Amino acid sequence: MPKKIEKVEAGAAKAEWIVEKYHGDFKNVEEIRRKGVKPFEVIKAEKNILLREGIQAIWQLVAGVSGVNPFDASNARIGVGDGTASASRDQTGLQGTNKYWKLVDSAPAIEEDTGVSPSTYRISFTATFEGTEANFEWNEMTVVNAADDTGQNLNRIVQSFGTKASGQTWVATCRIRLT
Repeated sequence: MPKKIEKVEAGAAKAEWIVEKYHGDFKNVEEIRRKGVKPFEVIKAEKNILLREGIQAIWQLVAGVSGVNPFDASNARIGVGDGTASASRDQTGLQGTNKYWKLVDSAPAIEEDTGVSPSTYRISFTATFEGTEANFEWNEMTVVNAADDTGQNLNRIVQSFGTKASGQTWVATCRIRLT
């Protein structure tokens, strides 16, 4: 009798969050780069969880289900909040009292991620929070396909990124890789 060979398939989603902090008030990443401004602090984090409603949105978009907002330049926002509740797949967005959502600077970038083996693809969302926006403690972030948590939240991270002060510009980037 032939030996049965069991095939194992595995998949995973991994997100990386980056918050770049700048002194001054800037409208977007392009302006920051053009002026050659350097961040006074950069924080990276990977304690992200995909939310059920976000996973559902991905599959609905793949299947061409009508009425689902894409995570594009017109709809995708990065939301920040002061909530500290542990991340759970069943949450539907930010959990804190203070919350702010910012439209992404441009269309999300889909790029090859050669920093892992084997290489794969990732999507990157970036939003620039100007000097007067979201000036409170940043403890949680999400990517959503609407103006606020009424949309489908792709993911959520809970980590202290610090307290944003007036006159500072913070750039939040989320990179999600599926393998």
